[in-house]
Amino acid sequence: MSVPTEQTHLLDPDPSVVADLIEKVVGQPWPEHKDQFNAYFKRIGCTPGQALKHEEDLPESMSGVLFMPVAGMESGSWCALDGKLFSLNFMFYPGMLEERAASDVGGRLVYERLNSAYGVTDRIPQGDGNWSAAWTVRETSIDLHAHVNQAPMMQLGLSHSALTAIHDKQYIDRRGY
Repeated sequence: MSVPTEQTHLLDPDPSVVADLIEKVVGQPWPEHKDQFNAYFKRIGCTPGQALKHEEDLPESMSGVLFMPVAGMESGSWCALDGKLFSLNFMFYPGMLEERAASDVGGRLVYERLNSAYGVTDRIPQGDGNWSAAWTVRETSIDLHAHVNQAPMMQLGLSHSALTAIHDKQYIDRRGY
């Protein structure tokens, strides 16, 4: 389904801003020490907010809020393990544009740009019109999810593939499943 041009100007941020963020993350090494985080966040166009602490987190993990001053963003966050950043998560395009979810309109435009930049991947239906797509570029996994029903939102996850696998294994081992 094509994206009507009369709706694209209503998207905040413009899908090119989201694609540029992804290109900045993919185009440079992930920081390997917490003292490098602020400079890294600045290079990718983000500003850190308050640190977060969750009881079920691994003792060696840390996380926090991220803002993107040049873009309308519902929420953003980062996660690190042993002082190494491994995950960035963003929520864009809440709500509706006329009769379509903004997440579907914006998500399709970001999807098309990522296919051009990193190779074609399938959009995987997730039921009820929701869909997802994934790419791996160098050491970065890119996960794009368009939630188009109930709480329309486009979810973007960028993660250091190897460090995420270590985190997930430690988390599963700690939880016992």
